Amino acid sequence: WGIYIAMNLIAICLSILIAESVSTFLILMLSIIFLYWYSVIFQKLPLIGNLIVAGLACAIPFLYSEFDMVIETNHLFLRVSYLFSIIAFVLTLLREIVKDIEDLKGDKVYGYNTLPIKLGEKKTGVILRVLMISVLLLPSFFFWLVLPFSIDYLSFLFSVIFGLISSESV
Repeated sequence: WGIYIAMNLIAICLSILIAESVSTFLILMLSIIFLYWYSVIFQKLPLIGNLIVAGLACAIPFLYSEFDMVIETNHLFLRVSYLFSIIAFVLTLLREIVKDIEDLKGDKVYGYNTLPIKLGEKKTGVILRVLMISVLLLPSFFFWLVLPFSIDYLSFLFSVIFGLISSESV
């Protein structure tokens, strides 16, 4: 615990030094708190730990004070930033769930109650497919709302979706 506490104190000091705004400092402090809770409590629970890690990944664009200035004048930039944050969230969530499937045997040994242990590999695989499809649909929906929609992109998108649906492996 000594090294862990020392590293967190260093992280807090560095946060104070590099934070250019109060909101940046708060995001950094919340990240430290959530990572502590993750390592002590939430890593062992189904989905909650995965959501924390994914949430921290999607907060990265909002760490820069220049971001605050740009979004005041450019609303399209704000929308695109939110889109990329949501995609980062879903991709990181996918990655975390895949890691849980890979660590299934070890998690059982240590008494963790992860999503694959609770639901089984097949049902977790279905959740992964739904998340993969949502990652593919998010940009399409965004471009459909904001920019001219491309038929080529649409046909590519549906071929990938049908490939994911028809695949039998996780």
